[in-house]
Amino acid sequence: MILGFGGQVWLYFARLDLPAVLTRLAGLGYGVASAYYMGQELRVERLGGEGEVAQKGFEDGVVKIYFNEERTALGVASASPALLRQGLAEAYRALAESGAPQPQLVEAYLSFSANIAFRGRSVTALGLELAEEGAFFVGGREGLEVRISVAPIHGDRRLVTVYLGGRWDAVVPIINNAQQAIQEVLSALA
Repeated sequence: MILGFGGQVWLYFARLDLPAVLTRLAGLGYGVASAYYMGQELRVERLGGEGEVAQKGFEDGVVKIYFNEERTALGVASASPALLRQGLAEAYRALAESGAPQPQLVEAYLSFSANIAFRGRSVTALGLELAEEGAFFVGGREGLEVRISVAPIHGDRRLVTVYLGGRWDAVVPIINNAQQAIQEVLSALA
């Protein structure tokens, strides 16, 4: 059982017409920031709070959308796996309707805490037996890179962060089944 969740997905582009994307998001019920071009320069008057460019509230949480000008990246964030999936689907719809190209890179960060009796190896040093409490796992296949970190919080409670990076068609199916992916990670760590 997970005790908390936070998810972010970043979509990287060579170019992106943010005002057109925000117009489409407004049509999907998002409150959006003001974004416009002054000559060749993009101006963005962000919403309050954490600097998001769009936000939509739901009965069980909020989806926030961010924009990083320096990296031409659109980010979708939520504290719910289901809302992260819905926010990503709506962002993708807005991107497609505004004529945006397929993202060059997709990065997702899924973080959650859970009670896991995870124990690594132990060593003896400085006259003490020291136990490994955290771990870092890496792997991947063509189009997908995966990194999982496990850090101790207190007792058996661990913070698990899953990084997914790669192509849209490799990363998004995992995000769309985030609950299943989380359960699979928990089973592997138990």
